[in-house]
Amino acid sequence: MIDSFGPVVVGIMIAAVLAAVMSTTDSFMVLSGAAIVRDIAKMGLGLRLSDRQEMTWSRIASVLVMVVAGFIALNPPEFVLSLMAVAWGALAAMLGPVLYLGVRWKRATTQGAIAALVAGIAIGGVLALLNRTVFADAPLLAPWNIAAIGVAASYVALIVVSLLTKPRSSQMFAHFGPRSRTASDPEPALGADGTGR
Repeated sequence: MIDSFGPVVVGIMIAAVLAAVMSTTDSFMVLSGAAIVRDIAKMGLGLRLSDRQEMTWSRIASVLVMVVAGFIALNPPEFVLSLMAVAWGALAAMLGPVLYLGVRWKRATTQGAIAALVAGIAIGGVLALLNRTVFADAPLLAPWNIAAIGVAASYVALIVVSLLTKPRSSQMFAHFGPRSRTASDPEPALGADGTGR
């Protein structure tokens, strides 16, 4: 690369890559620390923390996440790449069907979304991780793509469970659905027979 572009251009390109990595990394660290303190400790375990305490513990959790991530990065690159592949596969299997059908299918229910999340993480996450560790010599469901199977299972779980559970009205669909005519709307044009056709 240096021979093709020169040291100045290569330096700019490397700086751009490092800037992108740093911006993504610090966002993940902040989100991880906030999730540990706010979602797990405060909301899940019911700990009472002031705003200042929550900020302090979030910073401490972010540093701990950074240290753990540093130790993980010391492992061979294959481990990191395998972990990232499993993480993205699990994320697609969990959230893809829920986000897509959740905003497009009025019949989707909360129970269906939970079932889709569980099915997605079980197949796209847990099974994929087991195939790369415990069953590395003879992966389960080989040669199929585990993430794709997780996405399909998540779709099936969401649809089946949603059809078996009672639906509830959604404010989102009511807001974006066809609205009723108000007084400010113009009157529809009447046809020759006076019926508005």
